[in-house]
Amino acid sequence: MAAYTMAAVLTQSAYETVAAKLTEVSAQLTPQPNPSESPLESTTPDAAQTPLVISTPKAPAAVGSRPSPEVLGILEAMPGLRTGAALQLNEVGEALRRHQILKGKSASPSRLLKRLAADFELVPKDKPRTVRYLGAGAR
Repeated sequence: MAAYTMAAVLTQSAYETVAAKLTEVSAQLTPQPNPSESPLESTTPDAAQTPLVISTPKAPAAVGSRPSPEVLGILEAMPGLRTGAALQLNEVGEALRRHQILKGKSASPSRLLKRLAADFELVPKDKPRTVRYLGAGAR
């Protein structure tokens, strides 16, 4: 019990030391306003003048456009994807290995399909279990 209390005290002390150091560094990095300079004369742009950049996800392939040879190979290996139905990623991976699209036991079908995000949707995004072809209605 005493060893646990000592570790807790040391941990709390270490935490306070790190927190104080972070506060000190943050204060040094934060620009301080110059009281002699009026806000209108400031040379640094404010938030209202700075353009907002928003990244957008890739748009699906245009309707009527021809899929890439890589996508056609995947659809040939797993014809069930053509309907737009969500299929189990492990089954798609096995089909891709049988057709030599994935070349090794450790080759990742999710990595391949993430590169083709305009044509395939992986769900859920963080640890995909299913895959769906997005161009089913258009092709």
